[in-house]
Amino acid sequence: MSAHHNKATTCGKSDASRRKQKPISLSAFHAQLEKAQSKANKNKASSSPATASPPAPISALAGPPALTAVPASNATVKTDKESNVKSLSNGYHKINKIPIGNSTTKSKAVTADSLRGARRGLCYSSQRVRSCPRLPTPTRDVPHELQTVDRMTSSDFRHDFAAHLENMRTWQKNQDHMRFFQLAMHENRHLFAGKTILNLTCGTGTLALMAARAGAKTVFAVDHSQVTDYARLVVKANKMQHIVKVLHGRVEDVKLPQRVDGIVCNWMGQCLLYESELMQLIQARDRWLKPDGFILPDLGALYLLAGAEQLLKNERCNWWLDVYGFNMNAMRRYALAEPRFVRTKGEHLLTLAHKVLSLDLRTASREDFQIDREIRLKVQKEGYCECFVLYFDVSFSRAHLPLKLSCNPCLNSPLKSLWHQTLLFVEQPFIMRTSSIYTGHLTFRPWPNLQRMKISIELVGSTADGIQWKPLVRKSWHLTSRFQTVEEVAQCQDLLN
Repeated sequence: MSAHHNKATTCGKSDASRRKQKPISLSAFHAQLEKAQSKANKNKASSSPATASPPAPISALAGPPALTAVPASNATVKTDKESNVKSLSNGYHKINKIPIGNSTTKSKAVTADSLRGARRGLCYSSQRVRSCPRLPTPTRDVPHELQTVDRMTSSDFRHDFAAHLENMRTWQKNQDHMRFFQLAMHENRHLFAGKTILNLTCGTGTLALMAARAGAKTVFAVDHSQVTDYARLVVKANKMQHIVKVLHGRVEDVKLPQRVDGIVCNWMGQCLLYESELMQLIQARDRWLKPDGFILPDLGALYLLAGAEQLLKNERCNWWLDVYGFNMNAMRRYALAEPRFVRTKGEHLLTLAHKVLSLDLRTASREDFQIDREIRLKVQKEGYCECFVLYFDVSFSRAHLPLKLSCNPCLNSPLKSLWHQTLLFVEQPFIMRTSSIYTGHLTFRPWPNLQRMKISIELVGSTADGIQWKPLVRKSWHLTSRFQTVEEVAQCQDLLN
């Protein structure tokens, strides 16, 4: 406060003798203001009216001078080098400017008012700060075919992941199923020469271009994803637009001008059925395929085995039993309720493959996509069963040479696969012996469609002479893309534990 008082009382001294003002609080500022005002009133009362000097402006006594304005009519006022503030007859004050640089001036005090701009009829003595003009957004050269994809956001790609460029590359680069389709069309060119082909779920149009290269006269490439925008560019770049016609939409919304001689479709899903395109394929077959037409691939089979994947179970499920000293068995219940898609090796399998589903898409109906049958597992290697394993095969019945695409874990293919084995972990492991027989029941059905499915297994062991033991497994698993509710997880727990 003493520094502020010295500042106020030595207003008439030179700038060199002034001390640098220190910041003060609001309450101290008002106290100092009242003190200066009272002192000015006492000086005025003690002096005569003829010799009394006008009281110092409050702005000079109260601390740092505030930014004030000068009317436009009084804009030209002479500066006074011995005072910082000069009073005008109209009540406004002018702030002196100090020289900076090459004969330019700048106000000593700049407050927030100078940034707001002058009121009409007033001009501020300080220079107004100007913002940098906004740079125009550069134009983007987006092809006409990709206008819709260019407007897609991350939320759109969550529901249409086929339109994402990274997924397009992953689904085709060094993939086993791409080699399968390429060999099937090359070795069976007699089925494509001069024919009309439908490529369902065409993606970027690679399979449609393969069909055109095999000799097809017309190829209709259909997909309900916005990936069709890329497919049109690809077809145009390969100069195949007179053969390949790209259509966007689902089967029920698309209209073809004629029936087709064959359907090429990568319709498989995890464990053959889950999230597959079987419903779309059956509908397209009934609408457009000729009676003697073909489907590539048209045969599918699903197999069940028992495995001893103890390390995988410990990593995915049993890890939750003790997490930094806390019991998180509730999380383990969720982990056991969800099937896992993992690439396994044949060395951990305990039984031979048991076929639980056979599909012939030339005659299959929607009822054939439900499994409800008895199972029998033959043990070839003794060990503790930690999970059940599902894998599938597909093939082409009209092929000139036998050709099969398999997810068998015993095969060591150098190529990648979009589909892995499906592991169904059990809650309590049990030992499987070669001298015993293991039978049970399997249900695998849509819940209510192929985007959500439910698997249930009951397994009972018995001796070679038919004496049964107590049931070993009675458990369910849910295949779903969303999180399961507490009630759904409770339904998936082993009823024997």
